[in-house]
Amino acid sequence: MNKWIRACSLLLVLGMFVGCRSEVPVDDGVIPKKYQKFAEQYLGTYVGKMDQVTGKLELFLKDDKLVATYRSVKGQDILNSDCQSEIKDLKALLITSKGENDYKVDRARLEFNPKSCAREVQGRDLVLWFKEKPTGMRINASILLAESWETRCDLDLNDITPGVLPFEICRPVRVSNYLEGSFVKVK
Repeated sequence: MNKWIRACSLLLVLGMFVGCRSEVPVDDGVIPKKYQKFAEQYLGTYVGKMDQVTGKLELFLKDDKLVATYRSVKGQDILNSDCQSEIKDLKALLITSKGENDYKVDRARLEFNPKSCAREVQGRDLVLWFKEKPTGMRINASILLAESWETRCDLDLNDITPGVLPFEICRPVRVSNYLEGSFVKVK
């Protein structure tokens, strides 16, 4: 009985440090009031590269609505082409609860319109992952370019019989190709 109580106490204490993570849907791009003051630390200007092209990503609030803009030497198209793509409204936030009324934003998912490149770009979301580093806030950004299925085969080496060739096991695997970028907060 005593070991059981200690085990439960340990799980309870560990649970306090791990925190609860959940995706919070967002209506009309407006950050829910409960999370606004915690989201403010992620706002600002970030510089980095998207698909190997140097650019600037800016996150700011306009009437409690998150606005994201991108600009590079190739213009305002985050696809760095002539697609005239648009970063639109915030759709969801991935939030980690660090305690009562203390939250951390792990990810923001924004609506994305590839416009004239809709055939080449399957993704309709721009995903921003936030990471606090000793050198400052970082963002890893991604947009799904294409998704397909491949057949991958491996030899079954679990049941090897001398003199008998191993069986080949094939399975379908989803392969995703992303346009990726990395940015560092400068102000």
